Amino acid sequence: MFAGGRELKPSRMEVLSILLKNPQHHSLPHSMPVHLLNGTYHITSFDGSTTIKEFQDSLAHEICCRVSNGFAIFSDDPIEKDLEHTLDPNAKLCDLISKWEIALREKGLGKFENSRVIRLTYKNRLWWKNSARLETDKERLLLCYQVNKQIVSGRFPLSRELALELAALMAQLDMGDCTFGSHKNTSVNNTLSNQGTSNRHQSPKSTTNGTISPPTAIQNSNTLSALNNVHGILTAHSNQALNAIDKFYPYRYRDQLTQEGLTELQAKLLEKWRGLKGRTQLDCVRIYLTCTRKWPFFGATLFQARLRQHDSPMIWLAVNEDSITILDLATMQQRVRYPYTNVLTFGGCQEDFMLVVTQNDQQPSQKLIFSLSKPKILELTLLIADYMNLLINNPGTPLLGTLSRGTMVSVNQSVVNQSIISQAIANQSQPDILKSTPDHGVQRSDSKRRTHVDSGLA
Repeated sequence: MFAGGRELKPSRMEVLSILLKNPQHHSLPHSMPVHLLNGTYHITSFDGSTTIKEFQDSLAHEICCRVSNGFAIFSDDPIEKDLEHTLDPNAKLCDLISKWEIALREKGLGKFENSRVIRLTYKNRLWWKNSARLETDKERLLLCYQVNKQIVSGRFPLSRELALELAALMAQLDMGDCTFGSHKNTSVNNTLSNQGTSNRHQSPKSTTNGTISPPTAIQNSNTLSALNNVHGILTAHSNQALNAIDKFYPYRYRDQLTQEGLTELQAKLLEKWRGLKGRTQLDCVRIYLTCTRKWPFFGATLFQARLRQHDSPMIWLAVNEDSITILDLATMQQRVRYPYTNVLTFGGCQEDFMLVVTQNDQQPSQKLIFSLSKPKILELTLLIADYMNLLINNPGTPLLGTLSRGTMVSVNQSVVNQSIISQAIANQSQPDILKSTPDHGVQRSDSKRRTHVDSGLA
């Protein structure tokens, strides 16, 4: 077999897939959903020899995305709820599923959990400004949802007014024209008008003992029914507005709102949403990306960290195509920027992340130690290594497929040594879900020992 043999025995999912499917009905024995950030998923088929790279390429082709587009498949963690792992392109998907199930069984109760299966997500990981013009419509749509996720979680700087404008754009993009407005008024008016017409055709009558005649009782019942219908219409549209706020408006701007403030916010959002009536999805995507791409760190991956200094505040580490930048936590303004040409060493150092940089050849190097969680240290190290390798090997429009991985990386100015991380990877397979879970230490090199980055496949 060209791709080599299997590393692990078949997973429970793999076995059940073979047992339950008729092999004559499918060209490939397995298939599973890959989730997209717009709330949809796509089912892609594979077999026991399919690598992550092959599976990802098939998915990209099927959903009209480019193969070399900076997107990647992430897997969820079998233990931690909000933790995701990047996947080794050369690893076999079936081995990954087996490893995930083993971690779930060993870290859990020692038995299979039939209700849980691995979840794969397709989203952007590497982004280049000069390749934006090559993006397909599907890629731009998924980028909108990914940026919206950053905005909602507070990882994108914007004012309340801009947040409201972008939330309205996302609501139009996601749900179409707003039905709260003239349609709502028409529905309410029609309901009340019909009730008034019905009342005019029924003259009230009373009996000698003062009881209400049947026509009057029917009239009161119809009035109550009409009011209930109006209440239902208003409630449905209010829920629509609340849903849009919950999905597209930043948490930090609505967390402390009173009920009155929330009602006012709903009214403002609906007003802006109504103003977008008739806008197509492509229009909304174009406007949304044109606006958000004005931020210099659009497409960067942000890591919340703390410098290992006395009373040092929390900061953002922004990693993008050409540099590592420290941003202020609250304002997200740039504090200091380190181009990759000035990075000497980076990677895990004991329980922290170490970055050694220099401004020029005449000045001594500076060592920065950041406190992050173990899985984030691994993710940050791999991301920087991938950007640097692509930047050096493909200075123009980057081509994916020559990514390398490691924990401690030493760089000689802008030249990456060709002998690199193959040895580091032999000691630490990437990504190892069993090792990457928070209760397992990530293997790191000593801060005084330097290895190098390999430009070839890991």
